[in-house]
Amino acid sequence: MSKTFLLKAASAIQSDNLTTDQITTITNFVNRYRAMHQAPPLTYDPTISVYAQKWSDYLLSNNLFQHSGSNTYSENLAYFQNYGSDSLDLIQRSVKAWYDEVSLYDFVNSTFSSKSGHFSTLVWKASTRYGIGYSFNPDTNTAIISFNFSPMGNIVGQFKTNVLPLVPGMTPPTPVTVVPTPTPEPTVVPVPTTPPIPTTDNTVSSNDMVENIMALYKILNYVNINKSKSIIVYEIKQLIKQMASQE
Repeated sequence: MSKTFLLKAASAIQSDNLTTDQITTITNFVNRYRAMHQAPPLTYDPTISVYAQKWSDYLLSNNLFQHSGSNTYSENLAYFQNYGSDSLDLIQRSVKAWYDEVSLYDFVNSTFSSKSGHFSTLVWKASTRYGIGYSFNPDTNTAIISFNFSPMGNIVGQFKTNVLPLVPGMTPPTPVTVVPTPTPEPTVVPVPTTPPIPTTDNTVSSNDMVENIMALYKILNYVNINKSKSIIVYEIKQLIKQMASQE
């Protein structure tokens, strides 16, 4: 089953207004994972959710999958196709997929890695609030989940005190909603979380570095959705020019 989808008008996008009970379920689900790593519980924040919802709507309506580049919030994203439209199920699947990166996190060196960036964002001890964005396109059976956290995490130099080891004996939560996985199983596409990079005396500033990384994500997304070769080559050339101008 194809995992690509065509550009759709914004009117095709459906946003889900989560009920109070659903928010409570999701909050408890997230906080169980955080408790496993000695992180205090998060509180749902409607203001952050407005931001997350606008971004997930924007991504799905424009056939994109990339980070917003927020300087205020940490951000985890997930992409689903052919999993149906049950928002509670897909959100729980997203959280589990982000947490499962724990197996790739290096607790000895405690540093950022793109392989475990979602996990460290999820359990970042200093974060206290979060918001959710959920957008679904019924024409393509495609959904995008956006989570934002505040204060933002994945800060270089602070991993040792914010990403703590697993508490012995604690087990992962059980999803309340269990929807059978379709066959063949669609791909859940994560995007590595980019950590805030401290400003240094290097010739390339932190803002330039983030712009370069976001441009690279855009190119990788074009490859993933089978954009034409000419467009991909053009974007690569633009990135090279951008990097050359920063020297």
